[in-house]
Amino acid sequence: MASSSAGAPEDAQQEAAPRSNVRVVAHDHRTHDAPIEVDEGFDAIPVESLLRMSYDIKQGLWKEDRVDIKLEGRHLGQGGLKNVQRAFRRAEGSIADDGGKTGATESGIRADWVAIVLKEYFGGILDALSGREGVIEQFRRDVCMQWEAKALAIVFNASNPPKKIEVLEPVILLRDSGEVYFSEPFMVGTFFKHNDPAANILGMQEGFADDHNYIRMTPQAFLSLSLSLSLSLSRSLPSLCLSV
Repeated sequence: MASSSAGAPEDAQQEAAPRSNVRVVAHDHRTHDAPIEVDEGFDAIPVESLLRMSYDIKQGLWKEDRVDIKLEGRHLGQGGLKNVQRAFRRAEGSIADDGGKTGATESGIRADWVAIVLKEYFGGILDALSGREGVIEQFRRDVCMQWEAKALAIVFNASNPPKKIEVLEPVILLRDSGEVYFSEPFMVGTFFKHNDPAANILGMQEGFADDHNYIRMTPQAFLSLSLSLSLSLSRSLPSLCLSV
């Protein structure tokens, strides 16, 4: 299923924050970080230490560490299975040695915190997954599958297409109070879904054939390559997601 985030006014994704007015400056395509510009209310958001589970595709191993998170409580939307909210993660290598204000600049840009999204299952799917451990196991599969998609994107980009594919690096975050999140970097812009789960081109089905945001060649080219390559590999190699 192909989708993308196209440049658009940042408020297309965001609503009024409950405790702080935070603006995401931009998404850095090299580091996948999204620096933020904040007001004085940002420091009032509590910092929590969450367990982070990340997958190393080169070694085929899961790694765990702790990471500082600010849970903003700003919901971005709801899908068929998950709620999505925005949060902030302390930037890698940043140390809070002044009450959490390290990295602040005169303009309010914070280099020590970056924006992320948290996706959390809700409703009947939680019962179907048999509780917290079932959710963790499902998210492990989701993370692994997204890494497989990233590996396929590297193959696609190696052919030097006019536009390249970028797949975000996902992790799992576990809160001590029990919540389990699928997390990835926050991206500024409007979300466009190019295909449905059956690979149909949504723009053509919905009457947007003249809208370039929906009818794009790059997502469809990647969809075709990833499908054929996945079918070819599946005959000789087991899926990484079956071995974790």
